[in-house]
Amino acid sequence: MMKKSILFSITLCSFLYSMDKIKLDKVDVIYNEKNSTQNTVSKMGGGSSIINKNVINQLATQNGDITSFLKINPNVRFNNSHTSNNLADISAQDISINGAHHYQNKFMIDNYGMNNDLNPQVLKKFNDNHTNPFGLLDSKTQGINLDIDLVESLEIHDSFIPAKYGGFTGGVVKAKTKTPTKDFSGKFSVSHTRDGWTKIKRDSYEKRVGDHGSIIPHHDDFLKTAYRLNLEGYLSDNFGLIFGYTKNSSKFKQNEFDSLFINKEFSKTMDKKLKKSIDNFFVKGIWHINDTFTLTPVINYTISNEDNYLANSFDSYSKQKSKDYNIGFELKGEFDNFAITQNFGYQNLHTKRDSDTNYFIAWWFDKNRKNWGELFNSKKPDDLGNLNTKSYEGGYGDVEQSQQNFSYSFDSLSNEFALKDTTHKINFGLEYEYKIGKFSSNERSYQIGATKYEKNGRIFDAVKSEYKKKAEELKKHAEHLKKEASKEKDPETMLKNQKLAQWFEDKADELEGNADILELLNQEYSFESMGDSGVKKEFEKCQKNDPFCYADGTGVVQFAGVADIYGPGSVRVKVHKIGSYLDDEIRYKRLLIRPGLRYDFDNYTKKHTLAPRFLASFDVFDDENLVFSLGANRYYGRSSFAFALDDAITQNLMYKGSRDNPQTPWKLSKYPQENLYKNLKIPYDDEIGFSVNYKFNNFDLMLKYINRKGKDQVKLHNIKEKDKRSGVEKTKYRYYANDGFSKSDIYTISFKNQNSFKILNTYNDFEIGFDYSKTERNNEFAKEQDYYELISYNGKILRKRPSENFNTPYTLRLRTTTKFPKWNLSFSNFFSYVGPYKMNVLTTKYCYLKNGSCSDDEDSGLSIPVIETKKYSGFLNWDLRLSYAKNLYKNSSLFVNLDVLNILNKKSVIGFNDGGHKNTTGGGENYKDELVYNRGRQFYLELGFKF
Repeated sequence: MMKKSILFSITLCSFLYSMDKIKLDKVDVIYNEKNSTQNTVSKMGGGSSIINKNVINQLATQNGDITSFLKINPNVRFNNSHTSNNLADISAQDISINGAHHYQNKFMIDNYGMNNDLNPQVLKKFNDNHTNPFGLLDSKTQGINLDIDLVESLEIHDSFIPAKYGGFTGGVVKAKTKTPTKDFSGKFSVSHTRDGWTKIKRDSYEKRVGDHGSIIPHHDDFLKTAYRLNLEGYLSDNFGLIFGYTKNSSKFKQNEFDSLFINKEFSKTMDKKLKKSIDNFFVKGIWHINDTFTLTPVINYTISNEDNYLANSFDSYSKQKSKDYNIGFELKGEFDNFAITQNFGYQNLHTKRDSDTNYFIAWWFDKNRKNWGELFNSKKPDDLGNLNTKSYEGGYGDVEQSQQNFSYSFDSLSNEFALKDTTHKINFGLEYEYKIGKFSSNERSYQIGATKYEKNGRIFDAVKSEYKKKAEELKKHAEHLKKEASKEKDPETMLKNQKLAQWFEDKADELEGNADILELLNQEYSFESMGDSGVKKEFEKCQKNDPFCYADGTGVVQFAGVADIYGPGSVRVKVHKIGSYLDDEIRYKRLLIRPGLRYDFDNYTKKHTLAPRFLASFDVFDDENLVFSLGANRYYGRSSFAFALDDAITQNLMYKGSRDNPQTPWKLSKYPQENLYKNLKIPYDDEIGFSVNYKFNNFDLMLKYINRKGKDQVKLHNIKEKDKRSGVEKTKYRYYANDGFSKSDIYTISFKNQNSFKILNTYNDFEIGFDYSKTERNNEFAKEQDYYELISYNGKILRKRPSENFNTPYTLRLRTTTKFPKWNLSFSNFFSYVGPYKMNVLTTKYCYLKNGSCSDDEDSGLSIPVIETKKYSGFLNWDLRLSYAKNLYKNSSLFVNLDVLNILNKKSVIGFNDGGHKNTTGGGENYKDELVYNRGRQFYLELGFKF
């Protein structure tokens, strides 16, 4: 740890010291658009910043997505989705701005919103390999995955956000796409990486599991390639056009099933070559109608394909396809005293899942037919393994969903005008949006949790025998440990063996108890096939082409008697939204204030919201070199109509099915209402912030503190009841309410040079960012088992839990760039140091509420899950980009970019492999967390030609 900190400090200090030493001879501070690399501009109290194309071109990246380039902003945190396990992934990472949920950011392309509001993980109930059986497909927050090569600049609003923007509690990310240049020009490039160019970080246990399948597939054998093409120029004196195309794709082998559910013999038969791809088509024009009006049409079209399968089920392959496009027209008029911008937009975000099968069925393990299930994932007597009794088959059927947006916006910005001793700059706007969400399925699909088998037949006997056999093995091992303990002279080892022996005895009793429960299940999940004269007629055979039944020479062995049945049909929800805003930038001597107000209404929630915005800045010396700023703002979040669509799906497309025998048709009944979303309010954040901006010599220092308090946030509640047979608590129904809350404190420091330093014929820039943040919330959306009213957190009973995925207490970031114009060579470094951090692990332990504290007495009260905190050391990451261009004829050149990610090849823990931080392996002394690590050293190579 100390070595990493010293290395980081030496790198920074030597860079600054070298500039100071050379300054004794000659240092030119210049700004030249061609050579300068420092184009991150802070605005209005440091709450807004712009990352220009020069900086974008100098940063090493992985997939060319927009969010990857926000890593230099200290108010932005990334989730842990890019790991050594999923190296073939090409999707954009989710981000948190100032502690807010990732789906509460607003993403924009030019002036058009591109958020996917159908299901950005808010309603996500299953997160392993896209296993949501029916309902809204999991989707990324960014509706259109725009490639960074099509972007001219990125504008980030993280605090002190003006009234012009609404629909977020985090921040705003706005991508300004490229506009055509006057002269005809173009660019073509190919970039590539592969497993042979990558060091994979994984511990020995995880590798053992990965060799034979795990819930999250491991991409150990992969290729990733990206193609980029740009053509631009003016077709006439007043009309320009730009065309862009990018294709980002990956291929990887997947020859593994989840070893907890598929036995090793059958797992070997899995050999899939899977693909992921994203194609971006981009056309943008600019028409200077006259000296006043400019019309800018734009079309974005993105096609995404992703292969998937269920790691615990045979015949479960599916392909998820997305076709997303944005069509927009911007009309801008510049008059003597003001400018008016109008935007007309249409977006369609369409996703569908094509599956090989339209059913998912859990057969009871049958060694003669349905024999791929893994009853116990280990044959060792000291490994309890998995208590599985099923063989799973099939996927979840075909579904599709779409979100259509029709939008119009009117924005008026006045020139600065004087009024007595003050000057004013007024921004006023109106917005309208008509949104249609649609979900449909063209076929009927089935989910069958358990089949029926012949009463007291071979299946029941086999499963019961396995449980008893395992219990006997555990008891024998417990006896062995007791004998070893009696011989042991070392008290510590003796105590350890005694505890292990007791643990194995308890597990043996648990298995025998489950065997007794099987007797009860034998009454519920069985059928009587024999009558007075032999096998009953209805159980002699299965119907033709019935996938939910199989028979042998004696008759039906298993069949599905109950099922959740979905579709066919479609539902849609329509929402109208209106908004307006007004703010006035008032300047009086050295004081600038910007009061503002935003109004929003939508006919789904029928809620009227008023969001006040305020920022005051004081220029101490009236030269913009020392500015103090204070802000107080309210931000209302996104009113996701996914709740309404999910409710409509449940009420209109989901049924309970039952049949008494394989010969009778399904009887359908309405699906019970399990999720209630009534009268939800719109969540909001209240923000108070303070900043100091100090410019001296050629440096820019920004200190900022932001406090966010989230209120009326949507929280999921589970209402449970005990099953009469097993005594196990099961969810009866769920309801959403606005009793969620959060609190975030964020301290940030940024320090950079304003213009490039010319040192010995090189141009040099640096930028440092530091942030310390603390976020707490009681409505973390993660996995279904994480939705708890109360938790035992390190021995304390709490109603809220610290944010897990983005909550690393502090990070330090440094970007340096050096350009050698004479040789067309540049290199850029990006260092990031994540300080020591903690993770909250959801264990399998429970305690019981008694007099406000936890008790081991099961009869004392409500059971509460136990969450434990584990500490991890900080880690340093160093990314490098080397760029070289070889000039050819006239303005043409060949170029090469070499990116080296994680140069130090450090192995750093960034999470747990199931996304919910839940322990998943073994028990007793072998009870161990499966850790996820960052990606090891990885090389990306890009070759291209531009003219």
